[in-house]
Amino acid sequence: MAMGSLMTTPSWRDKPEWVALIRRPGLAALGPGPRAGVWTPSEIQELVARHLPRRDVSDAIHALALLWNDRHDEAHSIVQNMEQDADGSLVHAILHRREPDYGNAAYWFRRVGEHPSFRRLAALAGPLLSRGLAEELLPGGRWSALGFCGACERVVRVSGKAEANAGLLPQIQSLETEAVFDDFWSRAGAAKPE
Repeated sequence: MAMGSLMTTPSWRDKPEWVALIRRPGLAALGPGPRAGVWTPSEIQELVARHLPRRDVSDAIHALALLWNDRHDEAHSIVQNMEQDADGSLVHAILHRREPDYGNAAYWFRRVGEHPSFRRLAALAGPLLSRGLAEELLPGGRWSALGFCGACERVVRVSGKAEANAGLLPQIQSLETEAVFDDFWSRAGAAKPE
């Protein structure tokens, strides 16, 4: 490497197929979906196999990609085999939040604890939040996955579209997916053989 040049970790944002995988279907509903335009499990598997050869980092990315594309059963079959892994537990928690099974989601979010992706998510979501929602989702300036889970539950179960945050929470869910992908990918990219 030439002197003075910087090493950068590859990003999913540098790969047009991955950008399309995340952004093409549009915003996911807080519930399970389905949406038009999502990728098939075989399309996602082929993309993972082509770009992420290491299973220890690719399983979480694979599961998250399936989940974002409303492939809950397929994502669940992967994360069930990752129960001792914080990344697998995070995807498991998000999956149950979208199912919606909020009690089970809360269990998995508690198992995750403070995930590395939460710092990025707090930075992305913070500017969008009203004061009241910020108090719930960013107590002390730190992302609260349990707070977000509770806000989603209120919108889905109680208030529906009349809830003031009904339009904002799917946007935050999309930012969550991107922040988690950023974290997973940074570790996968750093670990990928040359």
